[in-house]
Amino acid sequence: MDILKILTKKYNKAILFLLEKYGTLHYSAIKKSLNNVHDHLLTKALDELVEAGLIKRELENPNIRPSRVLYSLTDLGKMALNIYSIAKKIEDSRIKVIGNNNIIINNVSSSNINIKK
Repeated sequence: MDILKILTKKYNKAILFLLEKYGTLHYSAIKKSLNNVHDHLLTKALDELVEAGLIKRELENPNIRPSRVLYSLTDLGKMALNIYSIAKKIEDSRIKVIGNNNIIINNVSSSNINIKK
């Protein structure tokens, strides 16, 4: 399983950040936080994250049917979030946009680069 590929998917990344911020969440809370994403997309993203070991899935009370499902970060999931933080710091230190069409990468200046916002 390619962890980097999993981490770059839109909903996967959002789910990891939600669980980091709020801790353990029910399926419905995750869905609501993601602006009511379609069930099949959310289920696919959650299953992928569970399979990769980035989050864990638990039943709130397995003796009651239907049982509510809880999701939380694993230690591996917390490490994955550190990857985002480190990558952001590297990117912020490498690239500086000056004006509308000038960019500096690693202290090498280049002009007339179109930057789409």
